[in-house]
Amino acid sequence: MRNRVSACAALLVALGAACCGGASAQDVIDVPLAQPLNRVALGTGGEPPVVTTTAQSPTGVALTNLQPTSYAEWKVACQTPGLYRIQVLLAQWQDPGTALAFETRPFVDPEDTFATRYATPDTRDYGQTNGTNHYMDLGDVEDAAGNTLLVPLWSGDNVFRVQNITGRHHPAERVPTDMSDPRNREWDTLWSGARIARIRLTRAGDLPAFSSLSGRVEGDRPAGVAARRALVLANPPGSSPPEPSHFWKSGYYTLTRDDGTYTVTAPVGEWDVKAGRPGNYRVQGSDTQTISLAPDAPVVADFTLQSLFHDNGQGRQVAELNMVYADRFTGNVAILPQSGENGYKVGWFHVGDACSVIVDAPRTGYYDVVVAYLNGGNAGTGRITTDRNQTITGSHPVTSWERIGYSVYAQPLYLVQGPNLVTQSLVSGDTDPNAIHLIAPPVTAADALSALRIAAGLQAATANDQWMGTITGDAAISMADAARLLQAANGRAL
Repeated sequence: MRNRVSACAALLVALGAACCGGASAQDVIDVPLAQPLNRVALGTGGEPPVVTTTAQSPTGVALTNLQPTSYAEWKVACQTPGLYRIQVLLAQWQDPGTALAFETRPFVDPEDTFATRYATPDTRDYGQTNGTNHYMDLGDVEDAAGNTLLVPLWSGDNVFRVQNITGRHHPAERVPTDMSDPRNREWDTLWSGARIARIRLTRAGDLPAFSSLSGRVEGDRPAGVAARRALVLANPPGSSPPEPSHFWKSGYYTLTRDDGTYTVTAPVGEWDVKAGRPGNYRVQGSDTQTISLAPDAPVVADFTLQSLFHDNGQGRQVAELNMVYADRFTGNVAILPQSGENGYKVGWFHVGDACSVIVDAPRTGYYDVVVAYLNGGNAGTGRITTDRNQTITGSHPVTSWERIGYSVYAQPLYLVQGPNLVTQSLVSGDTDPNAIHLIAPPVTAADALSALRIAAGLQAATANDQWMGTITGDAAISMADAARLLQAANGRAL
């Protein structure tokens, strides 16, 4: 984490230092806190950030209720494009440390979901300020290694985002949780009561020259399926985010379209580029490609994502899905550390709350569903739906806070091969969701034979194919045989 932060910040500092001079009046921009463009609560299950007018703020206005993963955005007019330092007046009293992240993008109306954005590395942890309305001037905001963070602003209107990301990169895999580490806590003790009275942007240097990178992102199971709403990230060499559990947006990034295609714009120079879809137990991350961008010379690069589904050794393909709150504005997701089964979850669920994840199903059919959850004595009923109008429900019996419960839903969930949007919600009661396990339908003998013949370059099996008996000496094939044959058809080693 520290290496990624240092490299990313160091590159932006170098770009700014090459051409910066003393700041003039027109190079200082105060973000208009009283006029937010968007206020979004992610992962908390609560209310979004609130802008209030108050005499207790040194500026007369404050952004409050900025809880972990929540963010606010403003439209910022820029007359002098360039790289800008960030100064923040912060009050924070409920947690030993608050970490922030910032994003910028050109403003367009309606918003372009697939436009390039820039996301800073995490700031260092900023501690308590001795009271609800005791504000601390952070000066130029820094990363964990002490590098000044810079954001690009383009000529005209921009969108500027501040997000509370306390704890997002540190999955709580230790049980019991180490409560002395503020980034490794259970969710309900991770409140970070951040209030912001001012965000000021000060020009540090010119914008570099930009070029573009485009291509397609696809999954490997089933092979060639378009990876919808995957992130494509361009970071300085050696600083691409790791995986599986630490994958997150950073650098210059964009989202793929429904057909898996993307275009990202980044400064001329050398970049480590990778694709992935965060928010799942096994992150679908691609290999990293080092790509050089030159002026007026667009580059094409394709990426392949690892499937969420893996073979369970019993002839079934299984995916463990962490459910995440989707950001309806950009398609990004929020991740919090947890002591739960997979290290991540969205927090407490009330009736009406919902969270979604894109599932690339390896085959069409009915998938068995097991939901992992906690409810601390408050039983309820869960619901799972898809974007193809499939709905199933299941009971969530009482659990303690110390033990995860598993509910095997009586109905299977119908998924089609390729991308499916799977949404979890609550019909009654309360729950603290951990994960959804999807178990692919069993591979049939006919499937296995077709897989073998396709792998051998032969035609697919027919319903009355008599060759089936030569595989096992029987009209049926074991699950283990079928799994191996299906792997062969997918180009995997037996």
